[in-house]
Amino acid sequence: MDAWSKFLSDIDKETKKCGDMPFFRGHTNSKWKLLPSLFRRKFYKVNECDMFYDYLSYSGPLYESNRPSWQVLFDMRHCGIPTRLLDWTETLAVALYFAIRGRVLQPAIWILNPYELNDRVAGLGLINPISDLDYDYFSAYITQSDNPPNGPLAMIPPKQNKRQFAQRGVFTLNGRIPDPLEKQFPDCVRMVKVPKSLIPRIKRFLKYSGVNEYSMFPDFDGLGRYIVEKFTA
Repeated sequence: MDAWSKFLSDIDKETKKCGDMPFFRGHTNSKWKLLPSLFRRKFYKVNECDMFYDYLSYSGPLYESNRPSWQVLFDMRHCGIPTRLLDWTETLAVALYFAIRGRVLQPAIWILNPYELNDRVAGLGLINPISDLDYDYFSAYITQSDNPPNGPLAMIPPKQNKRQFAQRGVFTLNGRIPDPLEKQFPDCVRMVKVPKSLIPRIKRFLKYSGVNEYSMFPDFDGLGRYIVEKFTA
């Protein structure tokens, strides 16, 4: 069995342990934790409430009014603002793309069983937070007038953001425990390292599959990066 076949076999083996709808996440460094940006060392003292109110204030001309606060949170994440959300995808190819994008040390694919996670944290199935929860982001984490679960929850939100739609984006949302997901619920996740020798082959696979900067970031910035990459790679 060659390295590519073995890698796919390992992915298949671990994915089968993660239910009918696994989440995938690619890391360029296998040592990185499954920790949302809000809780990482660079941002851990940043005030979540202040960022939320600032975003509401400055984004007013860009969006329709009266958006659910969950949708505001998803938009904040895709603007690069540190949040308690961690990005995942429903598609292995997308996770592979991000695992080998940019400066790569030891790439890895994380696989999550979202049903098992939600059942253990809150006795829930896979959720759309806008329709399936009896609290919203604002009341749970800004005013703290509601009492959400302390552990992380797996979410499939409405894909109203172009990037989220293109990347088949889903999330986990850390609760009030700031520990990495793999520390809180190690039995709900698996990791498969990507052999560095496979990176050229994976790049060819993604290229022929139409997975590139523009398909992942369907805007002018993504288009520009795609064209530059196409003629300089």
